[in-house]
Amino acid sequence: FARRQLNNTPTLRRLEKALSRKAFVLVCLLRLSPAFPFSMLSLCFGATSMPAGTHAIATLVGVAPSVLLYCFIGQSGAAAASSAAAGDDADGGSPYAMLALSLALVVVVSVAARHVINRELKRIELEEAGSAVAPPLA
Repeated sequence: FARRQLNNTPTLRRLEKALSRKAFVLVCLLRLSPAFPFSMLSLCFGATSMPAGTHAIATLVGVAPSVLLYCFIGQSGAAAASSAAAGDDADGGSPYAMLALSLALVVVVSVAARHVINRELKRIELEEAGSAVAPPLA
């Protein structure tokens, strides 16, 4: 069913082509951004012809920064709780700075993912229309 829908819908067909050309980059960018639901992306990637190895490695690379951030947040929380229990007057600025940086990175990665996907879709659309000039890939 999913494969039939993919082939019958022009936009989905273009997305399939984009993923086949830039699978690793697109999966990494989409996995880096929490704006895209993890399970929904997995379902969509499973309906494409992307090799499982590419998907697995790109997912590993794409989620690594999030895992490190979660570990940092957990460690910061444990340190703050331990400090508060001991009655220390510790500076709590570092977790807030990390949170601000993380939110900024989410925005940057989401915009970058959208830009890469839109550029590739436009290129595919121009190729399908028979245009001799396609935007360069960077």
